Amino acid sequence: MKFIISSLLFAAISANCVGQTLFEDGTDKPNTGTITINQTQPKVPDKTPPAVARYLSTNLESLIARGDIQLQYEVPQKNGWSTMYNIHVNPQDEFNKRTGDLGVAIGGRMYLDQNGQTSSIFLQGLAGFNHYSDWDLMVSVELGQRFKWKKNIFLDLSLAVNRSYASNFKDPMANLKANLTFAFDTHILPFL
Repeated sequence: MKFIISSLLFAAISANCVGQTLFEDGTDKPNTGTITINQTQPKVPDKTPPAVARYLSTNLESLIARGDIQLQYEVPQKNGWSTMYNIHVNPQDEFNKRTGDLGVAIGGRMYLDQNGQTSSIFLQGLAGFNHYSDWDLMVSVELGQRFKWKKNIFLDLSLAVNRSYASNFKDPMANLKANLTFAFDTHILPFL
């Protein structure tokens, strides 16, 4: 029995020494070989936000019914609000006594859902000046909904209540509005 244990111990020590020298190259330098692995890096999504669209609209109802040419420029913000710029010109003598012959206004629009990209309900408020015989203060409040019609074309239907502070107008005007709105992915006006 002692002979078998001694033989196994001798075999284990011998195998260790032979195994150790079997894979050594005979130099005392450590192996400094490098392995290169070609690995494709995963694509990192682009962190830049998409371009914010600008919107330009005209009120078809006022153009057809009263000859009042209204243009509205919308600059969306990232939080669901939009800055609104409005200008109108009415060359019709019969109707410009009621609408004014020229007006400018600025204000904001808040989308209650979808940030104006699809069908969205909105609230809008504008303040500015309207010209009758003099420049008078004017405010407008709207409640409406935007409907997507085609790829970059929307229809904004709303109820607007306008109040001019001219001395000859005591009551506010209420109008139904139908704005045809076009979306652009660039700045139409370079400074806005």
